[in-house]
Amino acid sequence: MELDANGNYRGVIPGLPAASVVQSYVEGLDAIGAHALFPARGPQSRALYEVNDGQAPAGRLHNLRLVMLLGNGILCTPLLMS
Repeated sequence: MELDANGNYRGVIPGLPAASVVQSYVEGLDAIGAHALFPARGPQSRALYEVNDGQAPAGRLHNLRLVMLLGNGILCTPLLMS
């Protein structure tokens, strides 16, 4: 990550093939040694997203789905919300 002219840190997440499931977290360390993770459990957080899975309804601004790894979930029926 790099500090930009506005005082914000920015980084680039490399592109991945469609339908890839990605686990992510952010780790920070400041000049005096304070350390933080987001989400708080960092690499154990299971914060996942799926890359361009083609399931987002066209024309909607917000699209949120829960992503779970095979073996970590329970058998369930999808719930559609409008």
